[in-house]
Amino acid sequence: MCLCFAGAPVIYRSRFQSTISQSSTEAEFIAAAEAGKLALYLRSLLTDLGIDQIMATTLYEDNAAAVAMANASRPTRRGRHMDIKHFSLLDWVSTDQLILSSISTHDNS
Repeated sequence: MCLCFAGAPVIYRSRFQSTISQSSTEAEFIAAAEAGKLALYLRSLLTDLGIDQIMATTLYEDNAAAVAMANASRPTRRGRHMDIKHFSLLDWVSTDQLILSSISTHDNS
């Protein structure tokens, strides 16, 4: 995961997930929720510095099913077994703090 501000990386993290996922969609959704937490932290930090964030922060995801799950505004049948803490991503998307957008795997670098 790499979060950029003004074109420069400010947070970079690469690690194994602490939970076991049953599918790649679930793993990508959990990773997007973790990235969302960091993005909201950066948004609050910028607000504290006097740089108000008016528009939503865009997170790019190369798994179309994870994007669809995040934009569904409620847990889907296949994701009901997941821990509820990861579904905070749905709230952030519905309140226009974050936008989850698809990106090609080849462009995701």
